[in-house]
Amino acid sequence: MSKKLTILIVVAIILIAAVLAGWKLHFSDNQQTTIVQTATTTTESDMLTDTQQNNESLTGTVTSTTNGQFIYRNDKIGIQFVFPAGWHIGSDSLNNGTLQLFNYDERMPRKGFSQGMNKIEADINTHNVYFNTEYPEKASSTKQITVAGQKSVQEDLELATGLKIRAYFIPMPSQPDLYFGIAVYGDPSNFYVLDNLVQSLSWVK
Repeated sequence: MSKKLTILIVVAIILIAAVLAGWKLHFSDNQQTTIVQTATTTTESDMLTDTQQNNESLTGTVTSTTNGQFIYRNDKIGIQFVFPAGWHIGSDSLNNGTLQLFNYDERMPRKGFSQGMNKIEADINTHNVYFNTEYPEKASSTKQITVAGQKSVQEDLELATGLKIRAYFIPMPSQPDLYFGIAVYGDPSNFYVLDNLVQSLSWVK
């Protein structure tokens, strides 16, 4: 084999190796880009859909309405209400704990409530006033209203931290010594969402 032919073969091998290496790098980059894009396309709508489908983790059920709202129903507690699109159930242990709804991704780290952010929390309890042992109240006011045929209490308060809260305490028809307590935290401009939710509340058997 001549020296010239040997050189040509070596050059050809190097070129082939370079082409293969470049192709592998390009494929790897494309794979990585796809993974990143997939990881960042999760939207609030996706999260809301996941909540509705994962009914095994709910003590109640969630169904959608024709106007884009959602109906929460808990047959064991005997309660039903409507909540709007843009909100989702973060946890539901209403039978022996709390029910939480959010209008933001609660999985993301945060400090306090930014503008437009709210959380609604509900439970079954024995008191008809807001009870907090961690933070003292700065101001509060209450008024008597009727909700789903029950004489109930609406309470507005502000904690010493500046956090504003609106809460409702509604007697349970089947258990008069217990109240369905539900409160909204965060941006006061969205407190109307809780008002509408409470007005939609009904008792089911």
